[in-house]
Amino acid sequence: MKKILSIVFCVLLVFIVLACGPTLGSQIQITTVPEPSVEPPEFTRQPSVTIGFFKDVRPGNYVVKHYETLVQPSNSVSFEVEDVLRRTLVNAGFLVNSAAPVIIKGEIRQWVVDIKSNFPIKLDSKATLWIEIIGPDNKRIYSGIYLGTGHFEKVAVENKDLQNTLNIAMTAAISGIVKDKKLLSILSSF
Repeated sequence: MKKILSIVFCVLLVFIVLACGPTLGSQIQITTVPEPSVEPPEFTRQPSVTIGFFKDVRPGNYVVKHYETLVQPSNSVSFEVEDVLRRTLVNAGFLVNSAAPVIIKGEIRQWVVDIKSNFPIKLDSKATLWIEIIGPDNKRIYSGIYLGTGHFEKVAVENKDLQNTLNIAMTAAISGIVKDKKLLSILSSF
């Protein structure tokens, strides 16, 4: 009888652990990425910049990976990156408009959350942006790569946890852009 109870208990425990694993659909909504808090630099005059296109060059185009399961975004990752960069630069004291003498554009090279285990569930997210600054003569005057990571651990995970972990990584990458003193110096010189 004890042996049967032990087997039943083990089977129930396996079902409980498996039930804690994430239930993934084929798509997930990328929510509005919060802009990082920035200390506006001291400018002699307000610099102006145009936000150009951020091309999505991520391999596979998925934003969530759980073993062999890959989940696609249901909306444009390019739009979300351009939007958070625009809001961040405005908060840093920049005038963002389409008539500015310099353009900041780039590539989204990585933006993914990897679900590492079932119990507890470990979420590791990474974001990689390559940006370039195009000057008034339509030539590149600066480029850089900015990385962000996020980590989250929980017994049960919902879509909002995946979204939050993705946002942590992208916010960190965007933060790297506005903390790059050389980049800010170049942008503020126009």
